[in-house]
Amino acid sequence: MNAPTMRSIALATLVTLSACTSLPERPSSPQTTKTISRFGVVSAVATNLNRQYVGATVFGNERDVRNIEPWAIDQNYEAQFGAAVETLTGGSFVKASTSTVDFFKASEPNGFWKISSPNWDNIEGLAKATCQALNVDSLFVVARRRSTDIFGGTNQVVMGLGIYSRGGKSILHLLAEVALFDCKSAKLLKTKDVVLSRPIAEELARIPTADWTSEAERLIRGAVVALPGRAWEVALKDLLL
Repeated sequence: MNAPTMRSIALATLVTLSACTSLPERPSSPQTTKTISRFGVVSAVATNLNRQYVGATVFGNERDVRNIEPWAIDQNYEAQFGAAVETLTGGSFVKASTSTVDFFKASEPNGFWKISSPNWDNIEGLAKATCQALNVDSLFVVARRRSTDIFGGTNQVVMGLGIYSRGGKSILHLLAEVALFDCKSAKLLKTKDVVLSRPIAEELARIPTADWTSEAERLIRGAVVALPGRAWEVALKDLLL
């Protein structure tokens, strides 16, 4: 891919980035949250990026996955989320010093008919142990979600962090659910479903992940880091009601 093309992709990517949207919150306990003084944040959504193209027929579909763990996106999201909580509550963000990979257990299927919702029971003990290790009063966990095709209305499944293309339109997306755990009672207080989507240049979106150049990877990583925008703050305002 030549330099002018990559410059046009960069420009298109920057120009087409737009405001994120949020899905309605699932029913949850009417219990309100307590005052937050010390809190932890765990993001378990971004070890992989799923690229999919939905063609006119099933034979035209494309799907591939890129391991992006070296990009440290989850760590970026934790820092972004932590800053948003500090701004809204005045609490102190305590960063986890050990790997949080086990929190991906929350994204394991919750039964055939519940593929869209994280299985928070899978990490209840882990959340409690993390609360104790960090000595915090609250713990926020961001887990990836699976969904039917909310972007194109097809019979495909969309999951977590990814790039979705169909009919000449391409987006970068993140489907997630945020949970707030009370560390004193070790109970899940409230959850918030969130979906982030921003347009991305189709020319960039259609490149198979195995064929990414270093420049394409740089552009996509930058877009992924910037994807949440103020979405964390929006989700928090609902969680902290």
